[in-house]
Amino acid sequence: MENNELIKYEGGLVQRVERAIGITNKLLSLVEPQLIPYRKKDKWGYCTADKKIVIECVYDQVNEFYQGLTIVAKDNKYGVINNKGKIIVPLKYDIAYDFVENLSAVEKDGFFGFIDKHGKETIPFIYDFANKFSEGLAMVIVNGKYGFIDKEGNIIVPIVYDIVHDFSEGLAHVKFNGKYGFVDKSGNAFIPCTYNYAHDFSEGLAAVQKDRKYGFMNKRGEIIIPFIYDRVNKFTEGLASVVKEGKSGFIDKEGNTKIPFAFDDTKPKHFDQRFSEGMVAVAKKKKVGFIDVFGNEVIPLIYDGADPFSEGLASVVHDFSDNGYIDKNGNIQIPFIYQSTRSFSKGIAQIFDWNDNTGYVNKDGVEFWED
Repeated sequence: MENNELIKYEGGLVQRVERAIGITNKLLSLVEPQLIPYRKKDKWGYCTADKKIVIECVYDQVNEFYQGLTIVAKDNKYGVINNKGKIIVPLKYDIAYDFVENLSAVEKDGFFGFIDKHGKETIPFIYDFANKFSEGLAMVIVNGKYGFIDKEGNIIVPIVYDIVHDFSEGLAHVKFNGKYGFVDKSGNAFIPCTYNYAHDFSEGLAAVQKDRKYGFMNKRGEIIIPFIYDRVNKFTEGLASVVKEGKSGFIDKEGNTKIPFAFDDTKPKHFDQRFSEGMVAVAKKKKVGFIDVFGNEVIPLIYDGADPFSEGLASVVHDFSDNGYIDKNGNIQIPFIYQSTRSFSKGIAQIFDWNDNTGYVNKDGVEFWED
């Protein structure tokens, strides 16, 4: 089979998957219309895609809905409402985070614990800080030391580490006595803390640093790609950006150079070198554009920063400060009028105007705040 035939076949498969996803989303929207955060002056509520207010703008802070629930705040107290506006968990907590794996980390009287979706306090308020659950475990802090608990509140990873990161692919990188290693979900020191730094596992590999150089290891702790890089990113879509001798390129999981070291090792504002949806941002002479997995320039290097593509659009920076969105052909979809922007998720993206106001915008450029 010729390469171009393979590409056509894969493209058809992608189109069929996209159509299936589109149909599924339409069916879901018939059952439960999406509610979008909507701002009137300094108060927040929720509206439908046609800006019909469903939940009145009475809250100081809101989040996006997930599985019919969301965190809201009023008068410096946090609680939970459903998509009908009914208060499910009273607004009595000092802080609350989104529900992840059916639990939310909340603060009360200076200590953190967890509540379920009915407001039941399932894990006691005994921690100085607690993070969201990830792969069944949550990071907690006691007396400046870090560890992990399970959903019953049992300590799984001892609270003895200088710092920990969320679990990724069954392992979490941790710092102990100034060095980094990995623990597994049973709390075992799976890979000893002997490295100067470590990244999360992604696609089966994790970057680790030794003697100021980076390489990659597998989940057995074996170094697969040697310590020859000055800086690295995690693997996404089979490739990782790496820096060597002041230039940036891309390698595969065997350490082969797939895209030459032809790009600048720069860190412009709003710049993230991870492949997403088949493209990645690269820089030359402090200007940013996008290339594909073969290294072909798809979108000219004319911008001052860029985030990865999400749902077909990428947030980019124009004229050093103005933010907007482009599509995969480089067409401007939402003009460069914002101070700051976030990636799209579920058809909307968070935006910040030049008066430091926060709001949301959809892919048609419709803003969800009071006109």
